[in-house]
Amino acid sequence: MEPALSADVIAALYAPSAAVIDSWGLCIAEAEVAVRNGAELRLRSEVTGLAEHGDFCTISTTTATYEARYVVNCAGVDAETVHRMTAEPKFKTLPSRGAYYLLDKSSGDLVSHVIFQCPSAAGKGVLVAPTVHGNLIVGPNAEEVRSSTDRAVTAAALDAVATAAKKSVPGVDLRQSIRNFAGVRANTTLSD
Repeated sequence: MEPALSADVIAALYAPSAAVIDSWGLCIAEAEVAVRNGAELRLRSEVTGLAEHGDFCTISTTTATYEARYVVNCAGVDAETVHRMTAEPKFKTLPSRGAYYLLDKSSGDLVSHVIFQCPSAAGKGVLVAPTVHGNLIVGPNAEEVRSSTDRAVTAAALDAVATAAKKSVPGVDLRQSIRNFAGVRANTTLSD
């Protein structure tokens, strides 16, 4: 089923309903659907204050003030800061940076399923997976960072990703990398 897997792999969980998506494209599509259904996007508008007024809220931002019946806090690594504007949060946000390799399409058929290792306390682990565009994506590691905007790609992070990925798929050729990037995800003190 996956001939490129390491000979050291002794068991695997096959999930036939698992799928690969274009996460960037999905977010754009969801925003487009929301707008078609009447939502108004307020981009590049940092929330600076929230106030509850019975059946509606006032949202103050760096660009304007808005009123809404519902507020969805989707601030990611800054969710704790936004939550604190209305109540003391029951969680603490712990920013975690993860680096990736995006490999050329010539590597895209090395595996045909998402290959994860067993999860650890740091996260789900490094994956080796095909993309919807025919590339191969490898990563991420998990590294605690102080800043929610620290998306630096470091040599140490890429080395950690490479070492972990080769435990699952030893033949992954990271010299085929066409791009490296990192993102910061919002871990919290609550388990999920």
